[in-house]
Amino acid sequence: MADDGDDLSAIGFLFGGAAAKAEATFHVGGGDGMDITVMAITDEDPGSVQSGQYVWPAAPVLADYAWGQLQQGKLPTAGVCVELGAGCGLCGISVACCPASGFEEVIFTDHDPGTLHQVTENAEAQGDKRRIATRAEPLEWGEAATALPKASLVLGSDVIYDTSVVAPLFKTVDALLDGDGVFAMCQSFPYTPEIEAEMERCVAKLRLARAVEWDRLGEDGETLTLDPHRAHPCFPILTPTELQTRSGGTKLQLFRRQ
Repeated sequence: MADDGDDLSAIGFLFGGAAAKAEATFHVGGGDGMDITVMAITDEDPGSVQSGQYVWPAAPVLADYAWGQLQQGKLPTAGVCVELGAGCGLCGISVACCPASGFEEVIFTDHDPGTLHQVTENAEAQGDKRRIATRAEPLEWGEAATALPKASLVLGSDVIYDTSVVAPLFKTVDALLDGDGVFAMCQSFPYTPEIEAEMERCVAKLRLARAVEWDRLGEDGETLTLDPHRAHPCFPILTPTELQTRSGGTKLQLFRRQ
């Protein structure tokens, strides 16, 4: 008999298949970047079962950050890139399409089969814009991830939502990172004191160095534009002239081995 996690994945696949989806287009890389279009659930409140096929607010920001840092040579550009809790795969797709990418492959991971199916289609839909080979693999956090190759770059957007997921997430990150690897994590909401304490415990136990690139949480109503002089210009394109207003801000952190 399948355990509760397997049952939830099966339910997620059924609900994800039935949920309304539409194309969502995001711009990464500022004036020299490109538009990336993915299929995603359009419901503003997709629910926990469907959450893997919804573009959470941190994903476009991390996708744009990764593109820009790769272009500037400030993140690893070779080896393997893994996206955890990939959802629609926007961050990994950004890496796979970036002209500066020299990765052997980009691997999307998630526990939900419906999400893995959708992210595979989203990656393939990029056509010639995709410069790097991609594949999707099932992964439960807390596993040693021995079936996956070591990664020089690991990405995660809005991946922490409860204290209970922190230790399994960082155990997986620790198993994936190669010696000089980087884990880039972006969040769109503040963590509870309990989550922050558990993160500190895991970081210390695994001997990871932690650096905050920025903390803009609570900066409501910021309108993002394509001005290349802005640090992180990235927004969902609603129409050719309409901009999406992002509220709440984001926080981005980098983790490396000490």
